[in-house]
Amino acid sequence: MKSFSPKRTKDKEEYAASLASIGAHSASARSGRPRQEDLMKAFQFYSQAAQYGHVGANYELGVMFDRGVTRVVEENSEKAALHYEVAVDGGVAAAMFNLGFMYEKGRGVVRSLDRALSLWEDASALGHSKVRWSAIVLF
Repeated sequence: MKSFSPKRTKDKEEYAASLASIGAHSASARSGRPRQEDLMKAFQFYSQAAQYGHVGANYELGVMFDRGVTRVVEENSEKAALHYEVAVDGGVAAAMFNLGFMYEKGRGVVRSLDRALSLWEDASALGHSKVRWSAIVLF
C-alpha cells in the first residue's frame, strides 16, 4: 500500500488536521485514563500532523514531552520547548502559558523572566484564565 502524501497546501492542512483529530481521539479516555497503546497511537498521529505544521499537534507533543508519558515518550524539556514554540507561533494560548513556565524556570530554554512575562501577556490577551496568577506569583 502506497502512503498518502498531499501536494497542495490546502490538502496538507486538511491532512494534518485529520491526523491531529485521530491523535486526539486516540488520547481521549474511553473510561477513565487512556490505555498505553492509545497514547502511543496519539503520539504517532500527533507527530505526523506536526510534520505538516499543525499547531495543535505541536502543542500536544509539547505537553507529552514536557510531562513524559510512561513507555511512550520520556520527559524532554528541549523537545517540549521546540513544539511549544511552533504552537506559540500559531497562536495557541495554552502553549504560551506552558512555555512561559519553562522560561521562568529555565527548563529546556535559557531562563528569561522577560520572555516568560511576554508569553503570559500574550496568553492573557488570548483569554487564558490562569495567567494572572502566574504573573502575580512571579512578581
